[in-house]
Amino acid sequence: MWRFFSSPHFLISLSTALWRKTWGGLYCFVLRRLSARAKHYKSGRAAPPDLGTAFPAELLPMDAARGQAWLNGDYSLAGAIVRHPQKNMFHIRPPNAEWAASLHSFSWLANIMALGTQEAAQYGAQNLLQWMRRFSLRHKTAARPEVVAQRLLYWSSFLPLLAPYMSVEEQSRTRTTMRQDARYLAHTAPLAENGWPRLMALAGLAYSAFALADGADRLQRAMRLLARELKRQILEDGGHVSRAPDALLSILPILIALHDELTARQLPIPHEIADNIKKMATLLAFFRHGDGRLAVFNGGTENHKTYLKTLLARAGIKRQKPFIYSRASAYHRLQAEKSLLFLDIGEPVMGAYGTTSHAAPLAFEFSRASHRLIVNCGPNLVHGQKWRQASRIPAAHSTCSFIKPHAEAKFAEGFALQLLGARLTTKNIPKNIHVSARRIEDKSGIWLETHHNLYARATDMTHHRRLYMSRSGEDIRGEDMLLPLGKYTVPKQMEYALRFHLHPKVKLSAAADGQTILLLLGNGEGWRFRIIKQPNAHLSIGESVYMGENGIPRQSRQIVINGLCAADGISLKWGLKLMT
Repeated sequence: MWRFFSSPHFLISLSTALWRKTWGGLYCFVLRRLSARAKHYKSGRAAPPDLGTAFPAELLPMDAARGQAWLNGDYSLAGAIVRHPQKNMFHIRPPNAEWAASLHSFSWLANIMALGTQEAAQYGAQNLLQWMRRFSLRHKTAARPEVVAQRLLYWSSFLPLLAPYMSVEEQSRTRTTMRQDARYLAHTAPLAENGWPRLMALAGLAYSAFALADGADRLQRAMRLLARELKRQILEDGGHVSRAPDALLSILPILIALHDELTARQLPIPHEIADNIKKMATLLAFFRHGDGRLAVFNGGTENHKTYLKTLLARAGIKRQKPFIYSRASAYHRLQAEKSLLFLDIGEPVMGAYGTTSHAAPLAFEFSRASHRLIVNCGPNLVHGQKWRQASRIPAAHSTCSFIKPHAEAKFAEGFALQLLGARLTTKNIPKNIHVSARRIEDKSGIWLETHHNLYARATDMTHHRRLYMSRSGEDIRGEDMLLPLGKYTVPKQMEYALRFHLHPKVKLSAAADGQTILLLLGNGEGWRFRIIKQPNAHLSIGESVYMGENGIPRQSRQIVINGLCAADGISLKWGLKLMT
């Protein structure tokens, strides 16, 4: 116990938390004086500086359907599903901290404004004023730097549309609150939690220099801090260190807006911003399925097709053939005609960047035109930590896993989740995780040979996966092998499960031979899944859930090949072929 409390990581985290707490207290002390100055604005003795350039609304994710549901009492946000008859969501007791953070960030305001009606604008203005009457930076969740940054962006974007439904005094108070938030953010953004929160806080701080007329003094420092953080968190191919495809969607819009503002004002553009816009947008295009939405890996979700298209257009990405391999992010893309397959060949992300990452090397997704067939379950964003942790383990992905490792105390096939930040740690897993892949393309098709040693310590086995896609994209073949290492002592036989999670829209039925399953896509296209019969392999259809669309579970099915793995390993051959 003493070793933990005396470790450098604990001491650094403690000192950062104390510093953030101290600064928050000092700021709240002077907040009253700033609020007193605001009275002069209300009385007309002075006028607050006008707003600067509003954040472009088209760069924000907007969903009119969600906006209408919100007006009807569906206050579901990342963190929880909340349906309440209470017309004022700020009077609802937050079910958890994540939902509260989403509420105080005002990300839901974009959905309200997407309705484009007078009622929606009035509702937005009333709730913005209600928030200012009830909350301030003295509220713990509302004062989190990444939450402040998002609130500044959404208020900046929609205040011009909300202003007609506010009095002059209310407009002045809103502007004063935004300036206070920006000053607070200038001191606390570098102290935000490592990872996405800090990147969001610094990006929001940088744009606040343009969103508020008095932000010129913050611009140079904010751009310098943002450029440094981009170097730390954005990989060479444009991916985020968390390896989640949709992690880019909250940062790329701000970089685009910053680039446009710097260009319009004829100010120098840091190369970290210009270069990363191109790389991030190119990688987003790499991850798009045939339906125009993102592949579901590492805690990411599909996201809206139109929004992705808008971002890529604003980033200057025209129609071009995506590259086939993202080296730094560690994904392969196999495309042939209408067929598209994504394969994860990366190591699980550990530490501060692994708070939402998934552990599923060699997991894959397959789609045909605009129809997804084989998927990963995706993240559960609304049912708490137990569901979320369950969605992060290999069994929630289309890959091979072990049902019962030899030590039941080892959580989720050799993984341990710490309560502190729910980070993936190296406890009970190999210290040197290795994932490799070799790709070959010829006239017949595309071949991938891959393997990883994630289960080595728990099972003494390595997982090898071979994939083949024909040039027509109508014939997919695979071979999954579990091969012994001979390094660790484990039971003679262990139960494995090779899973193929299916999209909810896929219909399926098992053939009488016990080796074949027929699949039917939404467009009427039929596929045949078949295995080569083995003594220790049983083919079945099981229940599953799909959460890749919006983080909310939808009932689906999965194909499972399971059995007992002997000490000398096992080889499972399967195929997926279009029925003509």
